[in-house]
Amino acid sequence: MITLNDKTRNRAIGTITEDELTILQNGLEEEHASDQDYWINRDMVTNFKESLGDIALVATLEAALGDLDEIDVEWVRA
Repeated sequence: MITLNDKTRNRAIGTITEDELTILQNGLEEEHASDQDYWINRDMVTNFKESLGDIALVATLEAALGDLDEIDVEWVRA
């Protein structure tokens, strides 16, 4: 499993699967090959929802955003 952490509020978000991590890696910009964090905003999550449907990853990211418009998310393999 992979754990997602909210770097903005310094808290755990939840866990995602390898397939969901691949979706993040393919859909978001990485600064370098070993990059493990992403800046995520509400528009990005909406785009994921429109293109992928109502998958668990989208729900996890929506919950992580809460009332914020953007956050920094870091992933860590357990």
